[in-house]
Amino acid sequence: MLIGIRKSLLDVCVASLSVSLLIFGSIAFFSSSFNSQGISVFAVSLGQSPVGVRIDFASKNIETLNIYALGLDSPAPPALSHHVIRNIVYGVGGGLPLLLDLYLPDKAQQPHPAVIFVYRWGGGGQARRHFAKQAVYLAEQGIASAIISYRSSGPATFPSSIEDAKAAVRWVRANAEEYGINPDEIAAAGGSAGAQLAALLGTSGGATELEGIGGNGTYSSTVNLVIAFNGMFDMTELYESTMHAGNHGFAGVLEAYAGGTLKQIPEVFKAASPTSYIDELDPPVLLLHGTGDKIVPFEQSLRFKQKLEAAGVPVELLAADGAGHGFFNKSPHFQETLERMEEFIVMYFNQ
Repeated sequence: MLIGIRKSLLDVCVASLSVSLLIFGSIAFFSSSFNSQGISVFAVSLGQSPVGVRIDFASKNIETLNIYALGLDSPAPPALSHHVIRNIVYGVGGGLPLLLDLYLPDKAQQPHPAVIFVYRWGGGGQARRHFAKQAVYLAEQGIASAIISYRSSGPATFPSSIEDAKAAVRWVRANAEEYGINPDEIAAAGGSAGAQLAALLGTSGGATELEGIGGNGTYSSTVNLVIAFNGMFDMTELYESTMHAGNHGFAGVLEAYAGGTLKQIPEVFKAASPTSYIDELDPPVLLLHGTGDKIVPFEQSLRFKQKLEAAGVPVELLAADGAGHGFFNKSPHFQETLERMEEFIVMYFNQ
């Protein structure tokens, strides 16, 4: 959907702000919130799903706008008080800066918990928008979020991705005081390949071969909770089932990530599997997976749950009956998974 904004309808005042938005194809009027970072807008357009838009601006000059959609197919949470700091350099990978976007509550009691979101492979320049809806919601509940970029394929094969993710955890912990974050309440969350990395952050604590040299090396890269949406946990089994199903396209994606085929580098597929590192010291895990997933089979989460339980690790599995890959970003599952994630964080971090 194309979103058009009529600048002539923007009337910015020192004491108050009123906004009108024209969405091509239908007109929506709505409430909005304003702070020094920008405008949060949530609207319902005729015949369409709710739309969320965030307008960031560097000054009161409304000519300098950076507009992006928070999501078009899921109910948007109400616009409450939070702010976003974008393009923070959290480390270095392959000689290049690694970036994150930090979503912070404005008036939450400090220190507050933090969630590090890891998106799926790919996504281009807008990749860090993938978990924006979840990050905004959590910030409005008093929970900080960092959405990170990382190296995932090409010349940067595994373990580059987990090295970057661990560097992000270390950065959050190293800068916890500055941003009002509790360094002992850091969760990792992700979807699909991002769930593989979030789970690997949870199970591979102490695996020095995966730490990398991305920065803040004196800080711990362990996380205190894991939340994994339709995750990949046994890469060897996933590759074999993918080939058996004749999905050679996805098998090729797995090969690009690992740097070769399973026959060529079985040790890399094993090292990239969160199941390889499970022990009783792992943090609690929340798994969310659609039973109708045709890309990453539901059995990946089911077997991961069984192995965690065998090790005595607290684990829950929310099974979405018949839902496919990426179900958590779509109606009717978006709100349910969002609230379940929040409940899980609050339960363990005593919000």
